[in-house]
Amino acid sequence: MERKGNNTWKNWLFSLVVFLLAVKVADLVLWYLEKNEDHNVALVEGKSWREYMADQCKEDAIEWAIIQKELLDVHYEKVVFHPYRWFVPAPSYKGKYIQTDARGFRLAPKANCGGCSHTIGFFGGSTTFSLYSDPENTLPVLFNKGLADSIEVINYGVGAYSSTSELMCLVEVLRESNLDQVIFYDGVNEIGRFLESKQSKDFDHLSGKIGAPYSDIDIAVKNTFSLKEGYEHDEPWYGYVLKMFCPSINRFMARSFFSQGRETHTTPLEDAKKIVEIYRHNKMQIKALCSAYDAHPIFVWQPHLFNTAKELSSEELAIKNFSHTAEVGLISEELDKQISQDPEVIMLTTVLDTLTRDPIFFDWHHLNKKGRKAVSKALVDALAIRLGNKTLNQN
Repeated sequence: MERKGNNTWKNWLFSLVVFLLAVKVADLVLWYLEKNEDHNVALVEGKSWREYMADQCKEDAIEWAIIQKELLDVHYEKVVFHPYRWFVPAPSYKGKYIQTDARGFRLAPKANCGGCSHTIGFFGGSTTFSLYSDPENTLPVLFNKGLADSIEVINYGVGAYSSTSELMCLVEVLRESNLDQVIFYDGVNEIGRFLESKQSKDFDHLSGKIGAPYSDIDIAVKNTFSLKEGYEHDEPWYGYVLKMFCPSINRFMARSFFSQGRETHTTPLEDAKKIVEIYRHNKMQIKALCSAYDAHPIFVWQPHLFNTAKELSSEELAIKNFSHTAEVGLISEELDKQISQDPEVIMLTTVLDTLTRDPIFFDWHHLNKKGRKAVSKALVDALAIRLGNKTLNQN
């Protein structure tokens, strides 16, 4: 009888180990499928989104496999929790295309001014960070190349940041750096973060408690929000275990059971009004903060696939017509109308209109080098006109 009891115990333990291994294998499978889900969508006949993006990178002399690995490191796997500005990309990262400083901001080639007399901080989301770019061709660097040699532009762009996180980022930066001007390049993430805030509160339990919406990347379930001291007490024990050991299963469950918790009774116009209200409040606080530090704020509204009249390539048209982006397009149309009435905002929504049918978009807002050059040139021209100071221009 004792031997039979021992065998039963061993069988139970063996079954438990097999079950846990199976759960972890399922977690890894879900992670792999999730990682490739969107980019494997067919865009046009014979070409997936992933293949299209790889071709775009090749045109810009960027190796797709390497930049993808570096982006996974910087914005997914090695992010660091931040108590008030959401998260920090991987600090002190050294890749072939992406390098960051100790604060997680993207490094650029050293300015050639040998002690610059004028410094501009360039804030924004992933378009400012410039995801699919080498250090020489990010949006802030291309912008800097169009300015006088005495001017240095510093890239403070962080993927997924909206004006809310940028405001808190500015608080941190101004404590440590002297800036003469501060540019805020916004639009896309104002929409994205708002749409996420409409999701069910149960979709991501911790996000509301740290003052930021759910991010559709691994940040909320890696060693960041859910594993910080104090927050684990807000989670049921099984939620904490899932987020710690099986993050992909946790995300799958959350999206399967809670992703339908969106409001459905608001119109695009009502949503746009709420976004404008948030943006204008952030602008007001940014202006006050800049005034206290003698920095001049510049607000810019960015172009993207839903507000450009550019003749679209077949791939770009396919991206624009994806069903899950339809809500973005409707809100963007109303939002741009309202923002354009604000005289303090430089509207760059038409700067891509005259470009050829050749593709410039990786998705609905990230630009290749040709697109970034067009935006940077328009911004240089707009800045000189706005300030009435032609000495800002290189030429």
